[in-house]
Order: sequence, then C-alpha cells, then structure tokens
Amino acid sequence: MKYIFLDTNTFYNNWHMKSADFRFLFNYIDNTESVLLMSELVCDEIENIRNRELKGIVSNLKQEVKRSTKYKLEKVEYDFEKLLTEEEYDIRHLLNEQVSNIEYIDFEKIEQKKVVQRALKKTRPFQEEEKGYRDTLIWLSFISFLADNKIANKVVFITNNKNDFYNKKNDDFHDDLKADLNELGLKCEIEKYNSLFDFIKKNVDEDEHFISQSTLFDEHLNEMDAELEVEAVDFINNLTESRFSEIINNNRLRSFPYINSLISHSIEKMEGVEDPEILSWKKLSKNSVYVSFRYNLRICILQFLIPNFDYHSNRLEIDKLYYKIESDENYTSLTSYVRTYLDVSFEYNMESMTIEGYNIENVDFK
Repeated sequence: MKYIFLDTNTFYNNWHMKSADFRFLFNYIDNTESVLLMSELVCDEIENIRNRELKGIVSNLKQEVKRSTKYKLEKVEYDFEKLLTEEEYDIRHLLNEQVSNIEYIDFEKIEQKKVVQRALKKTRPFQEEEKGYRDTLIWLSFISFLADNKIANKVVFITNNKNDFYNKKNDDFHDDLKADLNELGLKCEIEKYNSLFDFIKKNVDEDEHFISQSTLFDEHLNEMDAELEVEAVDFINNLTESRFSEIINNNRLRSFPYINSLISHSIEKMEGVEDPEILSWKKLSKNSVYVSFRYNLRICILQFLIPNFDYHSNRLEIDKLYYKIESDENYTSLTSYVRTYLDVSFEYNMESMTIEGYNIENVDFK
C-alpha cells in the first residue's frame, strides 16, 4: 500500500482524467489498496486553470467567428455560452467517481505567519519576488498531513514542478524542503517522480501482461497507422505556444535557434508511421490494454510564425535553416521538413480496435 500525491501540473490537458496514464493509476490504486492524496488547494487550482483556459478558448472562438463573417453572406449563429454552462466542472466529483480511496488535505490550518516568514527568507518553494505562495501552502499542508497521521508507508510525490521543489543538480528535494522533513521527523519514505508517466513506467509489473508483444503488434497495433498519425498531428497542433517552445528548445536531434518569441506553430504529415515499437503494455480490463509506444512520422512540414524583429535580427543564419520563408508587415513564417519521433501512451480497445486517451510523453524533430 502506498500514498500517492498528485500536484496540479499532473492534470494539465487531462481535466477529465481520461488518458491511459490516469486509467492505469486509478486501477493501480484500487488493486493495491493504495490511497490517492489530493490537496484541496490543488483541486481549486485545477478547476481555476481549466475554467480560465476554457473561457479563453470561447473568447478566441468568438473572434474567429466574427472574422468569418467577412467571407460569408449568411450570418451563422453559435451558442458559445453552452460550452461554459453545459456542465459544471467539479474535480472532486470526478475523482470520487473513479477512485475509492482518496484523502483530501486541508490547507487552511497552515499558519500564515509561517508562510510569511518563508516568503521573506525565500525558503523554497518561495523564490524571487515572493513567487511560490500556493506551492508553499501545498507543501506545508502535505508534510503536515504525513506528520499528523503518522504515515509510515511509502509516499509517492508526483510533480513536474522541478524548479520549486527540487535541487537544480539532481531530482532530490531542495535542501530547504529536506530541512522541513527532518524537522518533522517523518517516518515515511517519499518516492519522487517527475510525471505520472514516469511513475507508471517504473511500477509496471511485466508478469501481469496478459498478451504477447508480437500478438499485440501484429494483430492489432500494426493496423493503427492512420489513427496514430492523426492523433500525433492533432496533439502537437493543440499544444500551447509556451509548451511547444519548451519542446523545440530541448529538442535533442536538431536545433531550432533564434525562435525567441513563438507566435504560432503547426505541423502537417506528409509521409506516415515508420519504425513502430511497443515499449511496454499492461492489461486494464477484459478488452483494453495500456500501451507505451514509440514510432516516427517519416516526413512532416513544420512551420513557425515569429515576429519580423526576431527574423531580421538573425536573417543570415535563419535563411540557411528553412526551405521556405515568408514575411508580411508583422510576422515571418519559417517552414522546414522534419522527421518526428514520438514516445506516446494510450488505451487500446482490442474489441472495437480503437485508441483512447492518447498522450505524447516525448517528441523530437530531426
């Protein structure tokens, strides 16, 4: 039995927890009689971020429809408000429907005087300009829960917020947080993971696999090329510009210099799946299996839109890197052919032969 704590970022773009990673996590919790730990503040953050982004999407849709009237004589009516009012998003209700063993951690008992002192001293998770208030409340309430309940079992701590919680040189807790743990004298061992995917990957029992890799690939996944191509393109095109900027800045196979201010991006598939490979798999239910999968899309067209200032500042170098470059009054479009390498996870239903909960864990362009 383990206690598993999830930070806010685990839920980003998985607001309804329908991805294969969450499905496997919930099954794991039930099967091992483990406990999901959820901070009340994390729940509030999830709802706030999801609702804010949905409002932003609706606002953008309204602007696009307004623009479309320039191209049509007939006025088309859209009920945008239905997107905001059709359902009330309640993360606690969704979690309670899917997980039987949940403990919610209250943060209101944390003394504000202690929080203020940490802010003044820049004690992690606080950093410069007093950033880290909510992370500090989440951390203090988390360790207080462990201490108050005398938790001695293993505790899993899942976050990709490495800058606030971990040392820069390694994935160990920052020294300030280690001091907190020592002060409380916690009896539990805390296992740290940078993502839900990482936790699942390191805790899969291969003896429980219920189908051979060759059968799963030859009779099922080998026929899924078209769907894998569509899922990959849709996923990448729907990434936020900040998230996509992180990907190209950390790209291992090819550098994309001088992309300082990315306005937009898009990818289009020209030639499809090559070198497909199953990395791991696990039974989820009678007809479905969790799959960690690797493949590449042989030829794709990758396009960036950047400000003209960035382009003209580095024009000689940029001209060597892209086969097509177009500029208007404000922006420059850079187009390149790439091979796209993907590590993904999804749930595959062997009865309906469909993919659900597709999620890209790693992507590289060459």
